[in-house]
Amino acid sequence: MPEILAKLARSKDVYVDAIAQVAIERFSKGRIVLLGDAAAANTLGGVGTGLALVGAYVLAGELSQADHRTAFERYEKTMRPFIKAADGNNAGPFLAPRTRKGLWLRNQLFKRSFLLRSMAKMGEKMAGGHFELPDYASLSRSASTDASRSR
Repeated sequence: MPEILAKLARSKDVYVDAIAQVAIERFSKGRIVLLGDAAAANTLGGVGTGLALVGAYVLAGELSQADHRTAFERYEKTMRPFIKAADGNNAGPFLAPRTRKGLWLRNQLFKRSFLLRSMAKMGEKMAGGHFELPDYASLSRSASTDASRSR
């Protein structure tokens, strides 16, 4: 181990980083808004792609309904419950254990397809929270209908 650590310090092609999670108070500032893991701080949970897709859909829908300030507020209000439901799905401690026992356990799990399938099902269950997406198309249709009625 001392030899490996000595060579690691001199190596130029090895990257090591900590697994960290940063919680932010707001998803937007000015005209900038965060989506997916950037907003949710849910990396390594297996739901980052879903968070990004749902977030993009909600943000686009809200921007189609209002100015950016209002849209950003509505986007955050809509997304917070979805993100909270997915929050317990952080696999970082499992994927990067701190102990030899944890590392051994993780490796044993990855060797057994039955256990891997069980873990994947648990992840799907955790990620599949009950979240109803707003129907922005019907909101746009009703707004158009209301506008033409008032003419």
